[in-house]
Amino acid sequence: NTYLGHTDDSNAGAATSSSNTFIGRSAGERNTSGSSNTFIGALCGDLATEGAGNVGVGASALTALTTAANNTSVGSSSMAANTTGADNVAVGTYALNANTTGGANTAVGKDALGDLTTGSENVGVGWTAGGDITTARFCTAVGRQALRQNTTTEYLTAVGYSAMRSTTGVKNTAVGNSALYTNAAGAENTAVGDNALYA
Repeated sequence: NTYLGHTDDSNAGAATSSSNTFIGRSAGERNTSGSSNTFIGALCGDLATEGAGNVGVGASALTALTTAANNTSVGSSSMAANTTGADNVAVGTYALNANTTGGANTAVGKDALGDLTTGSENVGVGWTAGGDITTARFCTAVGRQALRQNTTTEYLTAVGYSAMRSTTGVKNTAVGNSALYTNAAGAENTAVGDNALYA
């Protein structure tokens, strides 16, 4: 184990952990048996006890993590609320910030999937992409504010600026700037092109 900063290996169980790198104030300070973790930044991974294979870079990244494994979090407060959710990737300030137990999510961009709590297998790429999703699964949002106001609706694919920004209908696909922008409850639609099926 490697420690640098206001953290040391004085934890009683630290002897059972291995191959960890903790750099920064309180980074990884409660680790007992977790192995192959890398936490860089103040309070980064400071509650992690048993999780393995996690990477956190940035102040307060993965700060609530306890036993989850195989998460990658890069950016200040990215994945900050995650406790047991595993196999997530968050890149960007506040990306996946509210996620607690959701797994296999990918968020790239400031506030991408920022409100997600327990939803799994979602993708958000772009500023606030999928930013309001909370418990939905199997959604893909690519582009600034794509799927911005969806909260719980599942099986959605939105690609483009503000694509499918407001919807409650399931199994919709929107590709293009503001495509399916104001679709409310319509389901199983496919819109391709600039402003396609806008209203």
